[in-house]
Amino acid sequence: MDYKEFFVDLDIIKLKIFFDEKKNKILKTEIIDDNLRNFNKSKNFISESIKKYFYGDIDKFDLSLINFDEMRNFQKDTLIKLSEIPRGKVITYKGLAESVGKEKAYRAVGTSLARNPFPIIIPCHRVIKSNLDVGNFGKRMDLKIKLLKFEGIIFQNDNFISKEFVL
Repeated sequence: MDYKEFFVDLDIIKLKIFFDEKKNKILKTEIIDDNLRNFNKSKNFISESIKKYFYGDIDKFDLSLINFDEMRNFQKDTLIKLSEIPRGKVITYKGLAESVGKEKAYRAVGTSLARNPFPIIIPCHRVIKSNLDVGNFGKRMDLKIKLLKFEGIIFQNDNFISKEFVL
């Protein structure tokens, strides 16, 4: 498979982008260790779109740039529905399952999000537990909290989100 790799520096995180130039599609994104110093940042249409989305200059990322081809329908539907959650809001795993018409599939939603190949672009950090606990983000709960605070989410205490931010 032919693809191009480039990096996007979003100040609080860095992303590695895998981009298929022939299809004009993002194949996946990876969050890169903050301590990585020597990488070539790229300025192109994709990186600028990601920055505009991340910083709230646009409300929704253009999903036509995402390659969903390798996904099963449930994961694709879940990620597309998740992309509709606005900046500054969160949804529970159960709420997301209900929104894709599978109200009891909240564990499957969690699995789909754990396998999200497009972190940040498809904002899986905006999904929380029903008890308002922030939940997991791989092994980086601290990064999830940092991202949510960056988006304006207020916490009741350590890991619990204030109810008014939940859809």
